[in-house]
Amino acid sequence: MSCLQLKHITSHVQWHPTLVQRQGSYAPWEDSSFTYPSNLASPLEILIEVSNGASDYGNKFGEPLIQGFTRTFGMRLPSGERREWLKPIMFSGGIGQIDHTHISKGDPEIGMLVVKIGGPAYRIGMGGGAASSMVSGQNDAELDFNAVQRGDAEMAQKLYRVVRACIEMGEGNPIISIHDQGAGGNCNVVKEIIYPKGAEIDIRAIVVGDHTMSVLEIWGAEYQEQDAILVKPKSRKLLESICARERLSMAVIGTINGEGRAVLVDSVAIEKSRASGLPPPPPAVDLELEKVLGDMPQKSFEFKRVAYAREFLDVAPGITVMDSLKRVLRLPSVCSKRFLTTKVDRCVTGLVAQQQTVGPLQLPLADVAVIAQSYVDLTGGACAIGEQPIKGLLDPKAMARLAVGEALTNLVWAKVTSLSDVKASGNWMYAAKLEGEGAAMYDAAIALSEAMIELGIAIDGGKDSLSMAAHAGGEVVKAPGNLVISAYVTCPDITKTVTPDLKLGQDGILLHIDLAKGKRRLGGSALAQVFDQIGNDCPDIDDVSYLKRVFEGVQDLLGDGLISAGHDISDGGLLVCALEMAFAGNCGIALDLASLGNSVFQSLFAEELGLILEVSKNNVHSVMEKLSSLDVSAEIIGRVTTSPVIELKVDGIAHLNEKTSLLRDMWEDTSFQLEKLQRLASCVELEKEGLKFRHEPSWPLSFTPSVTDEKFFTTALKPKVAIIREEGSNGDREMSAAFYAAGFEPWDVAMSDLLNRLMALLGWVPGPQVGGVFGAGGDPSQPRFVHNESGRFECRFTSVTIKDSPAMMFKGMEGSTLGVWAAHGEGRAYFPDDGVLDRVLHLDLAPLRYCDDDGNPTVAYPFNLNGSPLGVAAICSPDGRHLAMMPHPERCFLMWQFPWYPKDWKVDKKGPTESDSGFNLMVIDSPWENGSARQKSVYPTLPNRYFLSLPIKQLTHRGGALVALWVTNREKLRTFIEKELFPAWGVRYVSTFYWLKVKGDGSLISDLDLFHHRPYECLLLGYCQGKEMDSNCPSVFRSIKDEHIIISIPGGYSRKPLIGELLLDHVPGVKPARCIELFAREMLGGWVSWGNEPLHFQDSRYFETVNT
Repeated sequence: MSCLQLKHITSHVQWHPTLVQRQGSYAPWEDSSFTYPSNLASPLEILIEVSNGASDYGNKFGEPLIQGFTRTFGMRLPSGERREWLKPIMFSGGIGQIDHTHISKGDPEIGMLVVKIGGPAYRIGMGGGAASSMVSGQNDAELDFNAVQRGDAEMAQKLYRVVRACIEMGEGNPIISIHDQGAGGNCNVVKEIIYPKGAEIDIRAIVVGDHTMSVLEIWGAEYQEQDAILVKPKSRKLLESICARERLSMAVIGTINGEGRAVLVDSVAIEKSRASGLPPPPPAVDLELEKVLGDMPQKSFEFKRVAYAREFLDVAPGITVMDSLKRVLRLPSVCSKRFLTTKVDRCVTGLVAQQQTVGPLQLPLADVAVIAQSYVDLTGGACAIGEQPIKGLLDPKAMARLAVGEALTNLVWAKVTSLSDVKASGNWMYAAKLEGEGAAMYDAAIALSEAMIELGIAIDGGKDSLSMAAHAGGEVVKAPGNLVISAYVTCPDITKTVTPDLKLGQDGILLHIDLAKGKRRLGGSALAQVFDQIGNDCPDIDDVSYLKRVFEGVQDLLGDGLISAGHDISDGGLLVCALEMAFAGNCGIALDLASLGNSVFQSLFAEELGLILEVSKNNVHSVMEKLSSLDVSAEIIGRVTTSPVIELKVDGIAHLNEKTSLLRDMWEDTSFQLEKLQRLASCVELEKEGLKFRHEPSWPLSFTPSVTDEKFFTTALKPKVAIIREEGSNGDREMSAAFYAAGFEPWDVAMSDLLNRLMALLGWVPGPQVGGVFGAGGDPSQPRFVHNESGRFECRFTSVTIKDSPAMMFKGMEGSTLGVWAAHGEGRAYFPDDGVLDRVLHLDLAPLRYCDDDGNPTVAYPFNLNGSPLGVAAICSPDGRHLAMMPHPERCFLMWQFPWYPKDWKVDKKGPTESDSGFNLMVIDSPWENGSARQKSVYPTLPNRYFLSLPIKQLTHRGGALVALWVTNREKLRTFIEKELFPAWGVRYVSTFYWLKVKGDGSLISDLDLFHHRPYECLLLGYCQGKEMDSNCPSVFRSIKDEHIIISIPGGYSRKPLIGELLLDHVPGVKPARCIELFAREMLGGWVSWGNEPLHFQDSRYFETVNT
């Protein structure tokens, strides 16, 4: 990765296999006459095995996979060309967070050590770059096989832990610069990290796992899980100790020498020559870095546009809406993605606020993925994907605009800081060197640029694969050109995320926001594809500025809590969008549409961008009015019904009246067929049939969820708990967070700490599988957890019921039923001795049981996701002090971690109950970005947009808060605060105080009329609404006048006058006031001082000794 020290939190993945061709499946649009190269896996095998590999890697690494898409296509076009992804696409991306100080790498300096950390070198990925740059089939098949890379998830996790440990040392971080190893292997990563100073590299210092590798192979192999870093010599021992703790190899392979060259030497060959009295061999590589990494000459390409034949979409007379749905709902790009989502860990880290599944039945329909920054506040990030490659066969420009548009219509359901904060990764997949394709990609790129400029968003990264073609059946088969936009942005409040599941029952009204303004073009649609056509008229975004207004309007509605459910219109069109909302809500809908001159198929299946919103009857007028004020139109298209039936009328004529479960079965059909190829068929059949009768789970609680009492956090002596981890284990971070939230003092303990006697435990009961039951002292008759009955890893948010037992950790929770995350491949409780099981049951030593929607313990799949007898999910010791369980309560100890919970719980998603925490007075002395080099040298500054993500709303006491913000007198900054910053914080402006700076003689420090360096600064005052704020407070705030002037001599280091006493009379809520200063320069009695420099003025020289 190109940035220094990224904290990787989660990822998304995207699949582009070709035709799936499932035996016995209903997919009449797939052409069975197509032939495939013998050296490539079948499309079906690719879809299953590649997704298995990605899932397995994430599960082992401990990285949640929480977003993605799947698309299949294979067709002979009217031009006679066969278009298909014979070279399949699968790529993943991550969203994480990075400290502002780590954005730029440190420059190499003479004497710095060049270090490689990670796994050993193997003969992996040789020729990867060459193979990926050719049309498949042009090259020798052996090159393709040699180019295959292999991932080692456990090694990647160890590398990640080392880098993270360095990050968390703050200013003591030994890493100066870091670069991940990928394409090109060492020959790429090493020369880039030593540029421009240069270094001599010893190829034999690199740790290898295969000692038969040649110098060329060690230098060029693309083995993964390796980073190159620069460190200072004084940091070497520290880095070695960190690597040793995580059992990660580390090698110093060279030293920066300032010669500007990458020189590769073979110390073994040199030593042999010396021993033989021969001159040393020349370097294996000797490159002048500036010539290979400096300003390279630009290359010019000449492309020609090709006009392809088109045909109107022709659907046979007599085809009904139901006939079409039988096909469209089974298309992989439309159907349920259950076959992908249940086998990936979607909850590990405990920082996942929104993953793929939604609603009471947890169907995979989420539009946006959302993560939290930490366990202690509500800020985070959102990510969404957009891609429409089939439209690109008709119009590459429209395809590019639609990709951006789809990303934003997915992203819009999470409350974000601002549209202008949105960044994106653009990933291009084209056969760009073949006729017509380079020109199409160029046109798409220009259209993308223009659209993003108008939207005010930007691309800041991406990748490309520009040889997307393969030889098959005597012809070159080109893949549909594709652009995938992965958009990401900061979120001020992760709980303000709307999901597609309908929630309001009879009170719900469905609104349609049409981004196409009435146009209904069917080209490139799912409907066209399932009738083996692509059509001729492509959807597009004809008014980009309208998309911008719609995004901002829906964001305002989210902030006001006026939308209960929402979904974007994409593959399948408006009808599929509405159906999916009903599927997820397990309810019915009654749609009443007007065709406005379009055909029924156009009205229902055109994939013009748009949104469907569920709003309350009482709020319809308010929502329409707010949208209208932004010149955005919304139309009522139907209502929600509690009766699980889908009714559809177009121009008053009925076209559907079917049970929701019947249509949902069609939508799930393809997924369940693919599931049978991945897990025990009987389990799949149980889930398929059981889905017809599912209902909202009943989760009665015998206790009231509450936060830990403050006294347990402030006590000096907390109970200590060791979170023990071994190589390959994950989940330790969220476990630590959960124990900390319960008032414990968690300690991170690696097995290497125990083996090296760095840590001693007074008592430790290992889990059922630690050490193996058949090892030394193991008792094979004892219960243990074995492979899931389904035969594969399972991740589900499932129901458990808590029984009477001696278990200390469940005291006071007996009789409750609730949801919990479970994610494991070996979770089935196995009792080799029936007597042991009888004893466990007789003594009530199974306190936790998997249960069905009615709360009854069950062995039925998927409620009991591993097949444990009698639904056993945990066992405890007779004294209740020891508890072993398979579910992961540490991943749902905060309400926003719950993907769904019953409305009758009456809890706020921000937390179980409102504690008496937060602040009534906040003074903020932001280090605004400043062009002055002098100012930058005094203290670090931050980009102004950084401050949009400050959790002011979350810091506000429930009684409200007075917010005081120091600002300079730049007009542009004032505008930014009033138009963007205060609204993002939820702060309403009240008044302005002025600080006049004077010298010791009372004169101003500068002239009033200077354009820069005026002798005053401003203190903007506003208030943030609390949930229980006194109704008189707003009027009290408004009474604060713009006439206060503070006069004082300015201190050094941008110290501000102490203004707390001046503001206390205006502070709402509890007394004495709870006060915090953000970006504090000093500590104040009775205040919380937050920032990286509150100790700056605590030195004794700033204080006088007073004799008392």
